[in-house]
Amino acid sequence: MHVEKLQKIVLVGGGHSHITVLEQFANHPLSGGQLTLVTDSQTTIYSGMVPGFVAGQYRQEELEIDMKRLAQQAKAHVVLSKAVKIDTKKRQILLEKGLPIHYDIASFDIGATMVGRDLPGIRQHTTTTRPLGLFIKQVDKIVQAAQTHRSTTTPFRIVVVGAGMGGIELAFTLQQRLRQNVSTKIQILILQNKPRILADYAASLVRRVHQLGKERDVQIQCNRKVVAVEPNTVILADGEHIHCQAILWVTGPASHPMFKESGLSTDNSGFVRIHPTLQIENQTNVTL
Repeated sequence: MHVEKLQKIVLVGGGHSHITVLEQFANHPLSGGQLTLVTDSQTTIYSGMVPGFVAGQYRQEELEIDMKRLAQQAKAHVVLSKAVKIDTKKRQILLEKGLPIHYDIASFDIGATMVGRDLPGIRQHTTTTRPLGLFIKQVDKIVQAAQTHRSTTTPFRIVVVGAGMGGIELAFTLQQRLRQNVSTKIQILILQNKPRILADYAASLVRRVHQLGKERDVQIQCNRKVVAVEPNTVILADGEHIHCQAILWVTGPASHPMFKESGLSTDNSGFVRIHPTLQIENQTNVTL
């Protein structure tokens, strides 16, 4: 790629799109510009393989992509830090560690966070599926905890909060992993705060999931709103306390607050508004 004037192109985040961009720059080097990758982790996780990892089909290292090595192949400068704000007037990316980075063109591929993480106890006492790098380490800890669970009267209970596709997939794949590696009785409970699971999917699929849940002893409960979490305890809106050995928080994606705090155009949920070109509204040089 040739840039007429010396431009500073900054890629923030190590998501799938930026992996492809770096591969393209590695094959077709940038001429006349400066390429920088800002990422808070040297490696990124290929999300498409995470369900297989949870089920025990892959090792952690098979999911990892070395972003630093890929960036070096693309002749990109690597900054290992978390981006915390965008100063669109000065065209700068503010970092958690280090000096701000100037950009002429900036692209963000940082994924999302989770809905409800600010409820009491969620950050401290649950395993969330984002960020993926931390999540896959926590999965191994849950398996190890189940393996050392010695009670003959109490099963090792896992509560999965959220019954979208991610929550359903996680519940069944984790059960598969535990069945293969644990001798103690496993009990998995999926909680959904809405009247049905998989709200955006066909009724026929919902019926199949419920049937599979009965066959594999995965309990599914709807209209069960979680309002707080304590150590090994899920607290529901009706006051019930559900005791368990592990809590997985899979409530769906939420936007990173950085975009709204930076004054960018967002919708009511905090997600950035973009044009069909993926350029952010009123910011032609900032894309997602």
